[in-house]
Amino acid sequence: MSHQWKLPDRDRQIIDAFKKAGPRSAASRNSIEDVVSTLPTSALTSAEVANALLFMLFAQPGQHYNINDFVAVTSATERAKQINWNTVIRTFDVSDLRLHVESFTRLFRALLIAATEHQDFDIQNLWAGQWNNPRTQLSFLRAFFELQNVAPSQIPGFQAAFQVSQFEASSPRVREKVNLELEKHQSNFYALKAVFEVVLSDAIVDDDDAQSILHDLARNHLVLFLLSLTRITTGAGNFTASQDDFLINAFRMFLEDQRSDSDIALEALFHQDRQMVYQLCMMIFHTDPRMTAVITRKARQMGWVDFMLENFQNPMTLDIACVMQKEQSDFDIDQWLSQVVATLSRSEATAFGTTLWKFLRIKADDEYRTQKEEGQYQSISLSLSAVFALLWKVQELLEDRETIKSAQATCLTTYPRLMNYGTEFNEVLDHASDSKGHKLAPETDLRMSDLFGQMYRAEVSIRDMINEMRRYKTSNDPNQQDLFCCIVHGLFDEYGCYGEYPEEALEKTALLFGSIVKFRLLPQIPQEYGLILIVDAVRDQLPDTPMHRFGIEALLQLGDQLVEWPEICAMLLQIPTLQHSEIIQRAQEGLRNAQLRGGMVDREGHTDGMLNGASEEARVEATSRGFRSLKAEAIPPHSNFSDPDQKSQEKILFAVNNLSKENMKFKLAEMRDVLKPEHYHWFASYLVEQRARLEQNNQDLYRTFLSHLDDPVLSAEVLRETYSAIVKTMSARSTMDSQVERTHLKSLGAWLGSLTLAQDKPIKHRNIYFVDLLHEGFETHRLIIVIPFTCKVLVQGKDSVVFKPPNPWLMEILGVLLELYHHADLRLNLKFEIEVLCKDLNLDHKKVEPSNMIREYRAQQTIEGITTNVAAIENIEDYDLTLRGGRLRETFTVADIMQSLPSLDSVLRYPPPSGGQQEQNAVKQIINKAVQRAIEEIIAPVVERSITIASLSTSQLVSKDYSVEPNPDSFSNAAREMVKSLAGSLALVTCKEPLRMSIQNYIRQYLEEIGGAFMAEGQILMIVNDNLDIAAQLIKEAAEQRAVPEMDQVIEADLNDRQRFLTENSGGDYYGQTLNRWATWIPEPYKMIPGSLNEAQRAVYEDFERRVHGMNAGHLQNASADSTARQLPDILNETLAMPNLSTPAGQPVMPHQSPLTQHESGTSVLQQHRANGIVDNMPPRERVALLVEEVQKAARTSLIPRVQDLEKDSIIVQHMRQIITLLATSSHPVVDHISRQLADKVTASLLRQPPQSSLEAECLIVLLRKLCDVSEAIVRDVMRWITANEESLLTNSFVAVAFVRASLMDLSRVDGLIASAVRDHSEIGLRLLSDLMDQTLFNEGPMALRADFINSIVALYAWLKEQPDHPLASEVGNKLKAHGVPEFAVVALNDKTKAKQDQMLYVFQEWASLYDNSSYNEATYAAFLRDLHSSQLISSAEDLVTFLRLTIESSTEAFELEAQSFRVSFAAAFSRIDALALFVILLVKFQGEENGAVKISKPAYLGSILSLIVLIVNNHQEFRGTNFNQRVFTRLFASILYSFAEFRFDLSQEYAEFMLVFAKTFKSLQPRLIPAFAFGWTSLICHRVFIDGMLRHGDEECATQYRELAGLMLQYSAAAAEIPALQQDAEALIRGAWKNFFLIQNDFPDFVCANHAYFCSRLSLREPTTRNLILSAHPLGLVEPNPLTPNLRVERIEDMKKAPVISADVSQPLEAADILAGLQSAFGKTADLDHFVKQMVEIFKEDVKQTPSFGAPAFDCEILCSLVVVVAQDALHSGTKFDPEGNHAQLISKLLNNSQPRHKYLLVTALFDQLRYPNTHTEYFCKQVLHIWGTTTEASESHAYIREIIIRVLRERIDALRPNPWGALVVFKELSDNPAYGFWRTQPFIIEPELRQRLVMAARGGGH
Repeated sequence: MSHQWKLPDRDRQIIDAFKKAGPRSAASRNSIEDVVSTLPTSALTSAEVANALLFMLFAQPGQHYNINDFVAVTSATERAKQINWNTVIRTFDVSDLRLHVESFTRLFRALLIAATEHQDFDIQNLWAGQWNNPRTQLSFLRAFFELQNVAPSQIPGFQAAFQVSQFEASSPRVREKVNLELEKHQSNFYALKAVFEVVLSDAIVDDDDAQSILHDLARNHLVLFLLSLTRITTGAGNFTASQDDFLINAFRMFLEDQRSDSDIALEALFHQDRQMVYQLCMMIFHTDPRMTAVITRKARQMGWVDFMLENFQNPMTLDIACVMQKEQSDFDIDQWLSQVVATLSRSEATAFGTTLWKFLRIKADDEYRTQKEEGQYQSISLSLSAVFALLWKVQELLEDRETIKSAQATCLTTYPRLMNYGTEFNEVLDHASDSKGHKLAPETDLRMSDLFGQMYRAEVSIRDMINEMRRYKTSNDPNQQDLFCCIVHGLFDEYGCYGEYPEEALEKTALLFGSIVKFRLLPQIPQEYGLILIVDAVRDQLPDTPMHRFGIEALLQLGDQLVEWPEICAMLLQIPTLQHSEIIQRAQEGLRNAQLRGGMVDREGHTDGMLNGASEEARVEATSRGFRSLKAEAIPPHSNFSDPDQKSQEKILFAVNNLSKENMKFKLAEMRDVLKPEHYHWFASYLVEQRARLEQNNQDLYRTFLSHLDDPVLSAEVLRETYSAIVKTMSARSTMDSQVERTHLKSLGAWLGSLTLAQDKPIKHRNIYFVDLLHEGFETHRLIIVIPFTCKVLVQGKDSVVFKPPNPWLMEILGVLLELYHHADLRLNLKFEIEVLCKDLNLDHKKVEPSNMIREYRAQQTIEGITTNVAAIENIEDYDLTLRGGRLRETFTVADIMQSLPSLDSVLRYPPPSGGQQEQNAVKQIINKAVQRAIEEIIAPVVERSITIASLSTSQLVSKDYSVEPNPDSFSNAAREMVKSLAGSLALVTCKEPLRMSIQNYIRQYLEEIGGAFMAEGQILMIVNDNLDIAAQLIKEAAEQRAVPEMDQVIEADLNDRQRFLTENSGGDYYGQTLNRWATWIPEPYKMIPGSLNEAQRAVYEDFERRVHGMNAGHLQNASADSTARQLPDILNETLAMPNLSTPAGQPVMPHQSPLTQHESGTSVLQQHRANGIVDNMPPRERVALLVEEVQKAARTSLIPRVQDLEKDSIIVQHMRQIITLLATSSHPVVDHISRQLADKVTASLLRQPPQSSLEAECLIVLLRKLCDVSEAIVRDVMRWITANEESLLTNSFVAVAFVRASLMDLSRVDGLIASAVRDHSEIGLRLLSDLMDQTLFNEGPMALRADFINSIVALYAWLKEQPDHPLASEVGNKLKAHGVPEFAVVALNDKTKAKQDQMLYVFQEWASLYDNSSYNEATYAAFLRDLHSSQLISSAEDLVTFLRLTIESSTEAFELEAQSFRVSFAAAFSRIDALALFVILLVKFQGEENGAVKISKPAYLGSILSLIVLIVNNHQEFRGTNFNQRVFTRLFASILYSFAEFRFDLSQEYAEFMLVFAKTFKSLQPRLIPAFAFGWTSLICHRVFIDGMLRHGDEECATQYRELAGLMLQYSAAAAEIPALQQDAEALIRGAWKNFFLIQNDFPDFVCANHAYFCSRLSLREPTTRNLILSAHPLGLVEPNPLTPNLRVERIEDMKKAPVISADVSQPLEAADILAGLQSAFGKTADLDHFVKQMVEIFKEDVKQTPSFGAPAFDCEILCSLVVVVAQDALHSGTKFDPEGNHAQLISKLLNNSQPRHKYLLVTALFDQLRYPNTHTEYFCKQVLHIWGTTTEASESHAYIREIIIRVLRERIDALRPNPWGALVVFKELSDNPAYGFWRTQPFIIEPELRQRLVMAARGGGH
């Protein structure tokens, strides 16, 4: 019991009586009665009794009062009737009263006596209700819970928290558990309610008594509390935080099975109040959304799932459904959503769609954040199937296109595997997402980037890219599926950046983008999104913009398929800027087709049903191209069809869209309710045209659905509509030209067969007569559409009982098909269709007897000539050649052709033997197989097509030219020779490149199969080159052999005609049927003379004969040297050339190359060199080698010293030109091969026979350089050879100079090698130095500087100091003096100093080795430095300078040596620099920590080291000049910063001092002082460690110093931009500055905001992008409203009332120029503004006369930037708003009116620099600019000029790259929207009308 409580001073009469009587007076009932009897009646009150009870409870030890007897006496006495025992209990409600369980037990048992006697006394008030002193009640409640041996039945009026009757229908175990719980006295309703309301109140929940109660409740009575929740929370309102926490934690224990009675308790609670279960789950879900999985598992276990899914609008329910989809295979979330939607009205469905979208967005945001930050999920991640189902349902339920687009964009971006979801590969994608997560692997992203890189570099064509994507899309390999999704995801993700792509890259992207849609690589959702993106690019961009061109190009790729998307067509037709006629035409066609197929489609793409009143015949194109054997019946005249209303249409379409096998029963009931008989025509048209025609995979589903509807009228209408669609499609012209339409026709055929033949129903002849249909197709050359359609119909009979073999009707049609197969010139794909049909019908197509119907019919027809159709010849793929005489040409087979070829073993060329016999045999076998497969791959189509074209051309030409030739032999010979020549040459031209690619690919393939690596790439190319002509010649000969019999068949009729003429006519002239009537009237030599051809005419055909019999041989030997040569340029046009044939062995290794134009002379080398009029056929390799030898011989005998001095017609120049020309006109493999051989010859000559003259050396090395230019493949080999042999090469000064002149050797490297040789006292090195200086320095045209030989000169003077009398060294030294080269002072090093320097270098090498070979270990490093300190090697500042100089020079030399190596590794190159940086930082870290060390400030020590490095940097710049290596020093400083951060100096108290040391160092390195270090300096200023250290910790001095450095960067880039010679460097520096400010603006926006005026005053006026970036910065937490929002009231924005933070020294430029005082006085009421303005104008005039220093900020720009800020500060400081008549506004206006043009522009620019984020300055200057603009319609000339300046500055702010300053957009909106300003009527917009549209579009793009 607490002793803090004291008895009250009043109501103590009973207490005083007992005190007076003593403790024994209360020892028995009698004694108590005696004491009570002495009391007056007024003393027996409730308060007196309550105090007496407490007095007895609080009695001192040894004083025993019988409290039970006292209560019994007072409750029984007649004098105590006024006592209210309920009031007695309320009296206990006092502060500081606390009862322990023992005292409470005594009190409770005593009061039980009164409760028994007084029915109106409720003892439960002892703990119930809400007391005034809750802590007192808390002690009573705690004591009640701790009572022992008390049953509910012992407490009068006991009220339990729940009743047993509530659980009568529950399981026995639940009832048993409930009975056990109700046996506890803790089940008291009032006690539990007090726990909920009092104990769990936020004010006292932390009290010890409260915690004790809660712990007891959690351990022993939690089920009791859980079951009482329904009653005790009734009317409770919102729960407190403590109540929430306890309920959540308690219920969570049951959900997670932390208790053994969890299931029983949850079962009981769910039976009692299932809504309470849902509410508790909701509370847990809102606290931790990741608990959904636990909730779902428990719901499945307890059987709650159906109930939990009822509240479908709740996000937890949706989350449970998604978890069920992931974990329960028999749950289909799509089916569940469909069932939910079916119960909703249209408005409710739309609201549900919005809920789904919000849920999806939250999930996607969590997924996206997790992917980016790689953190933990905040909720349960969705499965891919759930995302797909939800997104699909969002698309169905919502109508707003922008919302749907946003949903698609969000989901496709976050869940990239959706790019291929919805196909048969869902299981692969689901497994990948479940196992790897939704984020694609970095390796996949790298592979995607590599593929795009290859595409943009033209290494992979768009077609190859599409083929690869198709392969990935259909692969079961999850990695390839991921790669496909990553490619599409990358295309969509980069969409916003397409406008910045180069033109070529943008075009390729558009081609790829359109192609993936065209070739149907995407499922519906990404396909729709991609189409919308294309439309947006056209609609939202101006016609001349890159994005608009992207959209147009992508739409053009869609081609005829555009008509398949009527909504897209409608959207396109609404775009006013779309002017592309082809796209408009296709879009209009798409709308028309949609109207014919499914009703009216308006220009918005909405469908309104069929065209009422239109006859069925009007819908079928009964054109001249219609088939007579096809007929669709019209709609029965008695039919009363009509279209359903819009609502019914939506329900029908919704049902069909969501149809599946699982929900078919449900959908059938729904369809029967809404589909009426009068709607059958509309529905049949929709089902056939929109579903069966387009979705062949779902035809079984629709047919089953139709059969279950079981309506004969509907089935008949569907069949009739199917015939109509077939007639229309087959009769349309577009079907012949469009692969898509042909695919749709095949789908209709399959649909028709499934409705008829598969159901044992016939296809009547009156609808389709297939025999006549095939005949018509053959006659009209439309078999390409007829055969596939027929096969698709017939194949459905495989499941029929009637219509399968040997059904006569079927066999008749098959006979006609097989006749066409064997005797018509069918394309392979048509033959394949027939073969597949026979296989599906279990027939062997070789055994089925073909009919002869078509052949007999053709034999009866009059023989007609062939009408040449150029278009058909060009499109040879679709050309069916029908030969004369009614006979169809047999197709060539590969087997037949290959049998006629000679054995390849005897003709192929193999490489020289190398390796073992087994290896040689393997090489021969690989070559043989590769060539044979390559030939087999293309020989049949090449021969067939070559003969086809040659036969057509020859028959026409010969018939024309020999139309008066009666001799059949002459006619036949001419035709044969011509067709052989044409066919052979065309085959040769066609097959070369495919052969080359296939042979290469097959060789590589076979090598991989056997795991051989014994053939290098160069050897493969040589093998291909050696055998390419052989293979091509074989194909050519095959074409020639087969062309002759083919030609004989073609001219058979002509020969017979001549034979008849000779037989029947003994004399007279012969005139053929093809003779033109004008042929005998035209002049010679074209005139036709009866009897025979004249000599000139006959020569043409004799030339063909020569071409075939030998004139071509010489050419063919070297054909591979020019793979693109044309054999018949004067006979065949380029349009007749065959396209490249694909090679199944792999993708082509190189694209087909067009002929190269000849160089200067215009004639190839082989044509230039003739001997006695005969072409020299020497192979190119030998020819080039011979020319090189000729060049060497001529150079050795020439007296001319330089190549540039040679005459153009000299033999050396001619030979060199021939070499380069020959290489340039050869194909790439040949070029690489010859170049490599030639380079080997040149390099060998340089080493073995060193040139004896400068001309010879220069010729050879110039040639070597040209070879590197021509063939990139040999560049690395040449450079590696030079590096390996540089010491040998430098022994010859002619060679050394030539290498330097050709830029194949760096002069600094030559200097280093010579210096090394001179230091070793090499006479050869000294002589080489002398010769080199003579040729490069001491001549009339020097090509080097003295600084280029600095190391060699220093080494020379060191040698002279040691040996002054050395003759050669003295000679060279005197030569240097004679040319003004001063003598370098060489300080002789004594042995001790030299030894110490060597020791330093050795120590550094040890340190570098330690750095390279060990991971970071501070203890190891510390031990090394201790040893170094102990050795006293670096004991002074001089030692430190020496050490740094030596180590930096050593590191620089190591870097340059590694950088010039063949296999350069920059990690190794920078290794020593990084080691030195770490050494420096460790010196600073351990400074003063060693015994005896000088303990100076660490920042000061670092500063001294960095100062020394700065001196070394400057020294290197001075000595090295243009060879200064800034990369080394940039890496050094950057590594120092990284090491500085790594050792956590930021935790040091001296951190700010350290950062100031770095800032001071970098200021010493600024470009004005060390120009050669400009780029390195810029990167250091942008270094993340430096920026973070200067700005993160809020140090004012650091921020000021960084501001100065950033300003220097802007100043230097601005100054460099003004110098033409530095334009390229300036652009790079500007990009660096932009990058720096982009980082700062994102990480430290407050810093940029405060110093914006400082930065803007130093910016180049030519760089608006960086200025916009600076001005777009806004403080953290501020949200800028969209400035283009209609009716936006800027003055009402709360942030507009806040002043911006400006740097304190903003007025410093004014103060430095003595302007500030005058400016402040000008603000006074009596100020003379005109005087101040004149003063300012004069100051600016004086400034113009002065030449500004390089890199310094412009004085006038700095002054004006500062001035406008000070004006605004002063104006707003006085509390007044903008006053156009006030001094501040007038000052700006007057200064603007009276300034020079430059200063007007600068002032307006300064005003716009203040139009930033919402603040008082922005508002002030918005009004100032609008006031300056004015509202006058006709402005004066000066005012108009100011307006033009404002427009110019506005354009710079808005039309530049984003971001755009918010304030500038506000001003633009006000000027453009308010007609009072007349903004659009000003002169600039009148002169340049398109400027308006450009500004508006730019502003929209910049809007927030």
